[in-house]
This record gives sequence, C-alpha cells and structure tokens, in this order.
Amino acid sequence: MTDAEVSTIPKATAPPPPSGVTVFKVAWKKNIFLGLKRGRFFSGPFNALLQMGITVMLYHIFQNVADSAGSKSVGRWLMASFLPLNTLLGITFGMNGAMIDIIGEKDKKMKIIQNIYGMSETMYWTTWFTFYGLIAVICMCIIYICWLAIVPILTTVNFGISFIILVCAYVQTLLMVFCTSLFMEKPRTADALTSVLSILLLSLSAASQFLLRDHYWLGYVAGCLPLMNCFQALSSMLYLGAAVECNNGSCRDIGANFDTLHLTEFCMVEYDPIHFPCIEEAHAKIFPLSTALMFLVVDTLFLAFLLWWLSQAWQGKYGKAKPWCFCLMPKYMCSKGPRRYSNIVTPGTSESEPVLSIQHLRKVFRDGKVAVDDLSLEVFPGEIFALLGHNGAGKTTALNCAVGLTSATSGDLIINGYNVETDLELARQQMSVCPQDNPLFEEFTVKQHLAYFSTLRGVLPQVVDQRADAILSSLGLGDRANHPSGKLSGGQKRRLWVATALIGDSPVAFLDEPTSGMDPSSRRELWALLLKIRDTGISADHGHSIIFTTHYLEEADILANRKAVLARGRVQAVGTSRELKRRFGIGYRLTCQILPKASRPALESFAKEYVKSAALESEEDIAVASITMSLDDVGCFSKFLLALEDSQDQLGVIDYALGMSSLEDVFMALEDKDDKDVTADKADASVQKDLRDLEAAEVGPDRTDSSEWRCAKAVFILRLKPVQASRFRFGTVVLLPFLIQLGGCYLATLGATDMDSGTNGYAIAIYPAMSFGFVLLSSCQDVMTDIKNKCKYVSMSQGLSARAYWLGNFMAHLVLLLPAAMEFVIVYLLLRPPSMPIEVLPMVILAILLYPIPLTLCVYNFTVAMAGSESVSKVVPVMLMTTQLLPALITSIITAAYVPESLAGFANAWHVTLSVLNPNYGLPGLIAYIINVDGPKKLSVGGYFATLSAVPLYMMFVTSSVCLFNLVRLDTKSYQNKPPLPTETTSKIADEDVLAEEERCKQEADTEDAARYQELSHTYRLANTGSRPSACAYATREFKYVNAVRSISLGIQKGECFSLLGPNGAGKTTTLGILTGEIRTPSAGKVSILGHDMSLESERAKAFEVLGVCPQVDPVWDEVPGKDHLRFYGRIKGVAEDKLDKTVMDLMVRLGLSEQDAMKPVGTYSGGMKRKLSVGIALIGHSKMLFLDEPSAAVDAGAKRHLWKVIKSRGPDQTVVLTTHSMEEAGALSSRMAIQVMGQLRCLGTPMHIKHKYGTGYQLELFFDGTVIGTGFASKKDELVAFVQQNISPLAELLEGHSERQLYQLPPRSEGLKLGKVLEVVEAQKDSLGITEYTISQPSLEQVFLRFAKEQYEADRAKENGDETPIHNADKE
Repeated sequence: MTDAEVSTIPKATAPPPPSGVTVFKVAWKKNIFLGLKRGRFFSGPFNALLQMGITVMLYHIFQNVADSAGSKSVGRWLMASFLPLNTLLGITFGMNGAMIDIIGEKDKKMKIIQNIYGMSETMYWTTWFTFYGLIAVICMCIIYICWLAIVPILTTVNFGISFIILVCAYVQTLLMVFCTSLFMEKPRTADALTSVLSILLLSLSAASQFLLRDHYWLGYVAGCLPLMNCFQALSSMLYLGAAVECNNGSCRDIGANFDTLHLTEFCMVEYDPIHFPCIEEAHAKIFPLSTALMFLVVDTLFLAFLLWWLSQAWQGKYGKAKPWCFCLMPKYMCSKGPRRYSNIVTPGTSESEPVLSIQHLRKVFRDGKVAVDDLSLEVFPGEIFALLGHNGAGKTTALNCAVGLTSATSGDLIINGYNVETDLELARQQMSVCPQDNPLFEEFTVKQHLAYFSTLRGVLPQVVDQRADAILSSLGLGDRANHPSGKLSGGQKRRLWVATALIGDSPVAFLDEPTSGMDPSSRRELWALLLKIRDTGISADHGHSIIFTTHYLEEADILANRKAVLARGRVQAVGTSRELKRRFGIGYRLTCQILPKASRPALESFAKEYVKSAALESEEDIAVASITMSLDDVGCFSKFLLALEDSQDQLGVIDYALGMSSLEDVFMALEDKDDKDVTADKADASVQKDLRDLEAAEVGPDRTDSSEWRCAKAVFILRLKPVQASRFRFGTVVLLPFLIQLGGCYLATLGATDMDSGTNGYAIAIYPAMSFGFVLLSSCQDVMTDIKNKCKYVSMSQGLSARAYWLGNFMAHLVLLLPAAMEFVIVYLLLRPPSMPIEVLPMVILAILLYPIPLTLCVYNFTVAMAGSESVSKVVPVMLMTTQLLPALITSIITAAYVPESLAGFANAWHVTLSVLNPNYGLPGLIAYIINVDGPKKLSVGGYFATLSAVPLYMMFVTSSVCLFNLVRLDTKSYQNKPPLPTETTSKIADEDVLAEEERCKQEADTEDAARYQELSHTYRLANTGSRPSACAYATREFKYVNAVRSISLGIQKGECFSLLGPNGAGKTTTLGILTGEIRTPSAGKVSILGHDMSLESERAKAFEVLGVCPQVDPVWDEVPGKDHLRFYGRIKGVAEDKLDKTVMDLMVRLGLSEQDAMKPVGTYSGGMKRKLSVGIALIGHSKMLFLDEPSAAVDAGAKRHLWKVIKSRGPDQTVVLTTHSMEEAGALSSRMAIQVMGQLRCLGTPMHIKHKYGTGYQLELFFDGTVIGTGFASKKDELVAFVQQNISPLAELLEGHSERQLYQLPPRSEGLKLGKVLEVVEAQKDSLGITEYTISQPSLEQVFLRFAKEQYEADRAKENGDETPIHNADKE
C-alpha cells in the first residue's frame, strides 16, 4: 500500500462496544477462574473457620467460668467482650485476597489495560465486589453455622439485626480495601498497610468500648470510622443479647431486637431491682444500637460513593484521572458527545482526516523531568507508523499518554475524532494496545487471554474462537493455544500481546516494541502479518492504523509507511524511509570483506577513479572496509562494480555488498545532530557522548579482596539500603512498631491492676510480637525478590556462598528488628502496665532481644518453601497470626483470673508444649503467662527465671537450632535437582565442524578451554495435567518429558567471544543455566569452567569465583540505587574497598550511565538502562569467564553499539559466551559461533565460515511505487518477477512480496552472476518500473539462522502430528 493510497483511505470505524451484561459476564468468569486457581475460595473461608474455631474454644472456656460463678450471664458478657474483635479479624483477613488481586493487577498494568480494552471503572469494581461478595456469603454461612448451631450466642438476637451488621462489615471491609488500593502501587506494601490499618482500627475499637462509660462521645467518633462502627454495632448487639432483667424473683433476657435498639444502660448479671440491686462493677453502658446501625449503614454508603469518586479522580501511577471536582463539571457529567477537531494538513499529503492527532503534547513528571516536549504528530487511516529514538527519548511516554496509561501535562490528543482528555472511554473504544512489559493473567491459557480481551473489545462470542485460531496460527502460536500464558517464553508472550492488539478490529493499534525478545524467525512471521494487515486490512474493512515503537531499525524500514525519530521528547525528523535517507543518509555504502594484507587507502583510491564522492569510513573491524558514495553519482556505480570484480585479487577483496544508507545511518546522524544541539546542557550531553565517544577504562586485576566475611558484609549493607532510601521502609522499621507497641501497652493499662490484667491484658503480649512480624514481612519479601529476579542465583554464581548470603541477611534483619526491641522497653517504662511488675523487666528484655532469632529463622523457612512472592504475601501473615498471635491470645484467656482453677493444668501444659514446639510463641507466650500467672506473685528478679514463664526463654535456643537446621536443609535442597534421563535417542549431526569439535573435546584436556561441556544432555519433567493444577501430576503421575539439550560437546576457547544462537526453544537458556550453575545437575554429561569440574561442590565454588553473569532477567532490586548494585557485586567479586567507588563510577560511565543515574533507585530506570546495569554486574571485578544472555535487549541502536565497544574492550584473558537474537550483534562481536536447533548444534565456526558454508547467494531488495502497473501484467508483483528473472537471472526466487517491497534470492556469484551487471540493469530501468530504492546484500547470518529455524519449526509440527522423526540434516546444498 503506497503513501498516496494511505492518504485517501477513509477512517475505519470501531466495532460496537459490548453490552454491560456481556462485560460483566466475561469479567465475572475471569474472576471466578482466577479465584479458583489462586485458592481464594479456600483462603477466605479458612480465616472465618479459624476465627470461629477460636470462638468455639472461648465459648467452652467461658461456660466453665459461668458455671463456677453460678450465672449464665457471665459467660455471655465475656463472649460479648471478645467476640467482636475475633469476628472482625476473621472478616478483614478473609478479604485480604482482594487487596492482593487488585494491587497485583494494578502493579502489572492489567487493570489499566482492561480499562483501555473497554472495562469501565464502575464495571471493574462491580465485578470484583460481586466476586468477593460470593466469598463473603460463604464466610457468613460459616459464621452463622457457628453462632446458631455450635455456639448459641444468637438465641436472644434478632436475625435481621445480625445480618445487617455482618453484611455491612463485609461490604465496608471490601470498600476500604478497594479505596486503599487506589493509593497503593505494590502488593506487599498494600497488604502490610491494610493489615496494620485493620488491626489498629480494631484495637482502637476495643479501647473505645472500654472507655465508653466515661467518655460517651467516643461512640460518635467510632461511628464515623470504618470497621470501628462495625465493631461498635456488633458489640452493642452482643451486649444487648447478653443483658438480663429481673423483677419479683424472675429474670428474662432483654435481647437485641427492634424494640431494644435504644437501650444504653443495664446490668450485666441477674439482679432484682428491690432485693438484689445491680452493683457498680456489673453496671453496663453501651452505645445505642439504633445509632450504631445508622452510622454503620451511612458509612457504608459513603464508602461506596468515595470509591466511585476516587476511582475517577485518582489513578495513581497508571491511568488518566479526572479533575477532583469532575462531578460538578458539565463536560464530564453531561457530555453531549465527542469533541471534534479541525484538520491540520500535513505537507505532502491529502486532506484526509488523521486517525491520530497529537498537537503540542507535553509531559512533565513529578521530579521535574520533561519526557515529552511540544510533540506534534499525525497518523492517517491505513498507515503503519513507527516511533524511533534512543532510550528515554519519549516514545513510550507519548504512547502512554495517547492510550491513557498516564496523563499529559498539556496538549491535545485526538483518536479517531475523540478527545482523550474529555472523551477517554470513547477514545479507548477506538484503540487496542500491546504493552511493553508483557503483563498477563498467568493462570489464563493463551486462548482464554485472547477470548477475554477480544470480548471486551467487542468481538462477537461466536467468532472469537475462529479469529483466535487464525491469528495464533499466523504468529506461530497455534500449538500453544491451551498452554498457560504464564509459562510462555518472552518472545511468545510478545506474540500473544500482538495477537491481542490485532484481533479486535480496532481502528488504531498501539504496539510498544512488539518484537522485543523474539528470535529473527518469529520477528519475520510478525512482519508478514503486519504487512498483510497493511495491504488488506485487519478485516474486510480498510483504514486500520498501527503505531509502533522499536529498536530494530530494519523493522521500521520494512514495515512503516512513515517514521518519526524522537530525541528529548521532540520530533527530530518525520517521513518515509526514502525521504529520511535522502535527507540524513550517506547515500550508498559498499561493504567489502578484505584480506589482512589489503590496503584500505588503495581501495579508496580505486573507488575514486570511478566514483568521485567515494570515501572510506573508519571501521573497527580490520576485516571490513566500507566506502560511502553519494546518490548523485549513482550512474557510475555499475562501471565501478564491474571493475572491482575484475580487480578483487589485486585489491585483496574477498566479497562485497552494496546497499543504500540504512535507517541506522539516519538514526545515528540525528543523534549526532541532537548532541550538538544540547552541548550547553552538560547533563544530557554527557549521556549521549558516553554512547559513542568515551573509551573503555583499563581492566583491573583479578579478585584481590574476596572473603566469605566480606561477602556477608556486602549482603548486610545491601539489605539496609532500602531502609535508608525509602521513607515507607523506614516507617515500617521504626515508626510503625512504636505505634503498635504504644497502642498495645496503653490498651493493657485500661482496667488492669497489679493482681489482675483485666480484659485487655492480652494486648501487651500480642502487640510487641505483632510489631516484629510486620518488620519481618518486608524482610521475607526481600528474600523472595532475590529468588524471583534471579539476584540470588547471579550473586552465588559470581562467588557469593550460601552461608554468606544467609548470614548477611540474618544480621541485617536482626538489626532492623532492634528498634522494635528498644521501643518496647521505652514504652513499658513510660506507661508501666500494672500487670507487669518491674522485677520481671530483665527477663522480658532478655526475651525480647533473643526472640528475633527464632522468629527470623522461622520466617526464612516459610519464605524458602514458598513458590512466589504472592504466596509470601498470603501465607506469612497468616502463619504469623496462627503461630504468634492466636496461641498467645489463647494463653492469655485460659490463664486469666476469671478462669476456674480446674483449667490450670491444661493452661500449663498448653504453655509448655507451645514453648517447645512453636518458635514464634516465645515472646508473646512469655508475657501472656507473666501477666496472668506469675506476675501477681511478686517474686524477685531471679525468682521469675525459675517459673514456668521462663520456659519460652530457654526454649528459644532449641527452636532456633531446629529452624536453622531446617533452613540449611531447605536451602540445600533448592540447589539440588534430580533430572530424568534423556527419553529420546539423539540423531547424529552430519556437520563436519560439529563432529570435529566433538572429537577435539574427547582428545584434549578440558584445561585447554575456558569452558567445556561434553556429551551434555538435559531433560525436564513437566506436569501434563491440562487445565487441572500441576500438583495433580504427583498423584496421577501424568508427566511429559522435554529434551532441552541433546548430547552436545563444545569447547569455548580462552579469550574468544563465542555466540550461541538458536530459535526460541532451542535449549540455549538451559545450556547457559548449566554452565553458570543455575541448573546444578544435568541429565547427562560433564561441564567444566577453566578446568573446574562443575559436578563437584568444591570445584564449582572455584569456578564461581571466575564467572561474570548477565542473565536474561535483570537481577536488580527496584529500591536500591544503581551505584549500590555495582558496589554489592564488586564486593562479592573481590574489588578492593579503597578502589571500589572509583571502579563503580568508571564502569557506569563506560556503560553510558551518568552520575545522576547512579544515585537513582533502579525501579526508576528504563528497560535499556537496566540492561546496561546488568551488563555492568557481569563486567565488574574482571571475571575471566563472562556469560551474557541477550545483553542488548531493549537497548537503542546507539547504546547497543556502545555496549559492543565495551564488550570488545574486555581484557585479553577474558572469555565471553553470548546469546542474542540480533544477528548483527553476533556478527559484530563473535570470534566463533554455533547455531543450536532442538537441543543440538547444527553448525559451528567463524561468522564468515558459516555464511559461506550455509548461505545461499546474494539478495536483491526492491522498494517501489505500486500504483503504476506495466502493460500485460495483472499486478506489480508479476511485472517485477518477470523483470528480475528475464534480465538478472532465471534462477532468481521471490522470497517475500508485499505492496511496496520485494525480496529476491539471487544465485551465488560462483554461478556467473555479476553484481555490477545487476546494478546496471536495475539502474537502467528503475524509473520505468517505479523502483524507488534497492539494496544488494551478501549472504547473511540471518539467512542461515532462518534456514535452521525453519528446520526446528518443521520438527515441532511433525511432533504435534505424532511423527517422532529425528532432526533431518541440513547440509550445504
């Protein structure tokens, strides 16, 4: 489709949006499915069951108390005192899953993406509310079964009143969770904050009920606060249900019903107003239940309104918020339709109305950084438009503003006639989006993901499956339709999101780096699909536009009708490839492969004889000489090439290729121009200068200061950095524990005496331990982040021992718990609860100093046993509640003064047993036993150490030892793997280079190579349970076996840069995992690093001391600055402390990161900046063996070339093993390379050797204007094919053909083809044929790669069809 055709295409119209019922149904099904997968239907009711179990236990204890006192009312009143807190704890913890789910979606951008695809804010919250409402109904059934059948406490309570209170309690909890989630960005932060907030509110509620008798106004304060009014209403209801009234010797229950709602004062026990008046201690004063219910309902309705208003006016990090007073503004509440805009005609185009218009867009972030600055662009119907620029140029920010992911500071954004500012929902109906970072519902299958988002976009349910199958097949995902999306590779996830963006017939599709992480074969499949869409439309309609960003400039060149290059948020240039190349390019480039003896000046002189504008470019590769030639001299090229072919031997030219200047030349020229424009701005200019001009620093010596103690100190320092950098983390360590302990001690003083701890005595036992738990929750998340982001693996593969890792973490986390311990002593001395005599303080201080040891080790055990960070967020708080808080609460109750002596033996046994078995019981159990049993005895300081209260103190040493032993066992087990043996026989590869390498590995010692793996095989055993949980496989033995690596033998020579290439699924990542120790035990074979056998623990440790690892996932901590990352890795790799800071800063400058970047938290870095830092992690410390997995992924063209320079400038004793999807990168860096297919090496050698051995001749690429077709031809394609085969070579084959571009495979020059003749023929007829641009390229690595990738694709298809034919040979043809 030509540019002229594009400009006259009418706009596409968006499909009609789905009905509200359809959106609700599909979202409801999504929530149900995810809830089942995530165990939400278990975790919520489990918390209710747990609390009701405690209720049953309390009921029987209090019944014994009532029987001893001879008054049934005593038991009821005790239940009324404890039941509200117990019930509401079950409600709040039962709904915590909502916080994890919603913040998880928000953090992964899934919430805002659902908004973009058609989910309104109101519908989003409604679907989540109804889902958790269902769970609440289940929980309420459990509560009512307990209250009515097991514990008959509602016999005197009207069912309707209890129902209203419980419903409002659950609704308020959910609404409070929803409102809180709007202001939270991270699940662990939100989960911790919600738990703390709930417990604080409930604690205040308990205190307010006790103080209500003297301070009646507290009831009105509590009525205005969520959860507190629930507590108050529930408490008033239970007190009324327990109250009795006696007259003339007979007593009756007052009960909680609609006739007694107004009562505020009555007696707690049976009495007679004449003969046995109510004593002062039994006189009760409550807040009227009628007022409490009114506050409860009104506050619930207010929270619902607050959620609706806040969800529109506050969007947080992602989303576009309305003004705070939007509900008073007619343009938001009474919109009369979309606001249209006037056409702005772009020069060179017709007056077709643009489908996307960006006018004077500006975006300034809170820190003052200007990301987009006065950006103006237009995209027309039917056009594919590319946004190009270096990392940080503003591409992603501009796209985010367009789709409503973030709000613009100023400017206008119009999408298909709808203003994003005022008609956001209507504008979003016109678009679809492929986000940059692959957010997914990991539990969804690929087909479920497509079905969900296509339904939101308006695709009819009856055609969803048909469209999904077609687009998945086009993108090579047909065999993955029922595969869990969370288990896809990075490239497959990208393809899934591209399919999602294209399936819904949206007039505008925004694709942010759509081919990132794809191998060349997958990229070309996507190109073919996008070109087909450009030429024929997504559906029967034309006019669909695609706007994409990319760092692959060839991709933009081939796909986009027009391109815009951005720098510093501004458009530097916009136009077609031809326009940009003519304006900023260097004309044509002749690339020659030359012999070492060849003279570059002689070659330049020879070229100038024929082409006056010929000029030799500077080139780092001594085997390559590049000559640029002006477009004005194109008529002289053919004579020059014919002469060059005749003089190749004399000039020392091996081979050559001719091409027009590429978009990369344009990109680099515009970056140079931008650098000159900003030389006055040193901060910006320095970063761009670093990308090309700064030379690498001298390499340092080997590890000179490496010890296990220094590594432990490095971990210790790293763990304290987030507390220093984050106010929130500092608050959780210092401020939050102080407030919790202050509240607990104050609550414990209410009603307490030196002989009786009172009804609130439990608070001083539970709250200090609770403060420790909140501090440790963040600590265990740190450990999980290490595992999830591969930080632990990368650290250990570069010399950090497991012992140093855990020792450093343990010391840091003990230090973080120290403030909480000191605060307890301060709070105790300030408030002096009567129930704890001063003589017991030494024992308590000793316990509070020792308690963090078993508690921390226990939390480590749970953390290592968890599979993911969400499990930590869910399980660890529940674990702390069940092992820390509840046992101590029970101890406090069964040892209270009002409990009969008959339970003393049980209480002592309970206390001693938990002291021995439960490491988290120590401190809260000790204090709970003291305040009720040993505290009133008035013993000496030493006397308390001889009581049962001290048993938890002595048992801390035992429980700590047990936890430490189990932690060592679990951690050791996590490194060990027992892979199954290979399940398939390996076919023999016929490539002589691969066979020769196998023979060499057998004959030579492994010390001759930097890395060697011999007959290496690895097989994975995976669950084959379909849609059922993977855990079912262990019961049913339903497993499948994947042979990832199949009997490979290869030696990496010392000092070389070796590239391991292959399509996705070829086994490259598995191979690197075995080499770097991520996979400790392969299924078969031997691996050695610099002669160290990786199968032996002692030798593996020595190998780790020479490794530098950059994995595919960035091994970083978001809260830690970039400089501190390199300091940490520098310390564990032995960089001397006195040279550490200089080494770190020099390396960051070499990588193109400024001093300002070094001080920023890594969470603020772009993807390219994180990648540079990851390369720095591998480079620091002068490691002799470097493993770099996709080092330049997400890095722009300029920074990529700079990274190549950094890698090339390594020390002569350093060896590099590289994996990449960029064939250009592999050719530029590699001394040797291998292509791996289906777990086997298919070829091996230097890049030139592989190209000549497996390449299939030259390629001719033609760009043309397809509007004019020659006489006698049905299409432009037929005309050009006839021209090439008749005038150039009858053996020419059309490889790719699209409306403006054709790619031909020409025969090798050895078969008589002369490039000069080809050029002469094309140049003579290009005007008559409408050829606008052409390129002649030599056999390329990508050509070879695609050939082998096709082999793997065919083998995969054969396996799907049940044909287990081994890999066929692909010998040289």
